[in-house]
Amino acid sequence: MGRIKQTCLASQTTQLHVGIIWPAVLINVIGIPGQMANFFVVYVTIKNRKRLFNHCNYLLAMLSFFELLHQSGHLVALFVALTGLNFISYITSISFQLQAMFGLHASQLALTCIALDRLATTALPTLRLNKNLYLTSLTVPCFAIAFMRPAVTGHMSDLFNKGSINLLFSNLCLYTNVINVICYITIGALLRRNSGNRTNKNNRQIYKSLVVIMLLVLGGYLINILFGSFILNLLTFEGAQLWYMILWFCAVPAAISAASNGPVLYLFSKQYRYVFNQELRSFFCSTAFINKVNCTAAANLKPKMLPSCNPTSTNPFFNTH
Repeated sequence: MGRIKQTCLASQTTQLHVGIIWPAVLINVIGIPGQMANFFVVYVTIKNRKRLFNHCNYLLAMLSFFELLHQSGHLVALFVALTGLNFISYITSISFQLQAMFGLHASQLALTCIALDRLATTALPTLRLNKNLYLTSLTVPCFAIAFMRPAVTGHMSDLFNKGSINLLFSNLCLYTNVINVICYITIGALLRRNSGNRTNKNNRQIYKSLVVIMLLVLGGYLINILFGSFILNLLTFEGAQLWYMILWFCAVPAAISAASNGPVLYLFSKQYRYVFNQELRSFFCSTAFINKVNCTAAANLKPKMLPSCNPTSTNPFFNTH
């Protein structure tokens, strides 16, 4: 990566480099479907708010919205790579990814809010939490960003190389995930103790989804933190090798984690699977109906035959008699 960077900056010309293009494409192959899935979670929650009305549904939609913002940052790297720019200034990169940084930090706090909400709901079913308080608590750490000026490729991982944001995100991610693990272990014990309660049976379905999401987060962000804090200091790689190591062990797991909300809810929650299928069926049926109407209308049209369309009878150039 160092050699590619020196070549690009020295030439000052736009040229495509495979070593820069394929990582950007890889991240967006994961990120773009993830954005669609997260958008769909937000959409079905708003559309079916009478069915998905409790705090957990609201918080899951908020989490998906923050992950949608987070994943939008990957598009910057794709644009930089495919246009041949290859490198842009740090200030330019972070200017186009402020919403992504906001979403990344807020998603960590949203996961903890969900864990605390589920713990409170399981332990104290009559307790209700203030939604506005969640939003306020999510915004504070999202503005602690240090602006630096090295040339970068546009990947979000580049923004963590220098400045206080690296330490901020590492601590935030570590502490919130520890709280999440403690909360879900406690929730599991409470659900096991009250297994005969109908309310707890309903909570079990969403609990399974949340545990899977939490495990994916642990596999994504927490491994990311461990790699950056401990393993990275032990490596002797430099330049491109180090950059690709960071990509595979940090960026890819985090991208998979951010893209998992929609698929996990569909697979493990009957409530979400029902509304997903309902909305998908409505969309595809309406699309099929429109296509059917268009095809029927086209079939009923009786086009007029122009004289020139019958060459053997009217066109003198084709009349051989």
